[in-house]
Amino acid sequence: MSAWGRVARQQPPVETVAAGEFARFWENFEPSWTAAGGSPAFDPMMERAAIARAWHTRMRYAPLVLAPVCARPAFTVGSDLDPEWLAGWPAARRVSVVVNLLGLPAVTVPVGCEGGLPQAVQVIGPRFREDLCLDAAAAIEERAGSLTPVAPRPEPRG
Repeated sequence: MSAWGRVARQQPPVETVAAGEFARFWENFEPSWTAAGGSPAFDPMMERAAIARAWHTRMRYAPLVLAPVCARPAFTVGSDLDPEWLAGWPAARRVSVVVNLLGLPAVTVPVGCEGGLPQAVQVIGPRFREDLCLDAAAAIEERAGSLTPVAPRPEPRG
């Protein structure tokens, strides 16, 4: 995905470095992953700095952002092998990826269950303000009540 990282241009076959189930997953996911990379930036650090500046400016007016962890429901067992489902995964995780790339503090908080699957939100704060995120997470947890443990249910494979 990155022309700027330390990733070799020619990767070894996935089967030589991962188990069979992951190889099957990667065969379906790799085209979406590659497409999500888009065209390389002229200067990736300048692009990152511009995005960070925009976030910083916005956070002067809204010191916390409540956002989804993922822009689609939690996945069921086996979804990660469905090419159609995988095609939307990079876009669905966009907010979480940006927050991590910018080095912003964020905390994920469970808020309930839907269809037997856990649901959560993330609280994103300005740089170096983990305290704001943790205080907000505590307030959300207090109101949501105890949601754990979630008893896992095996899904039928097929």
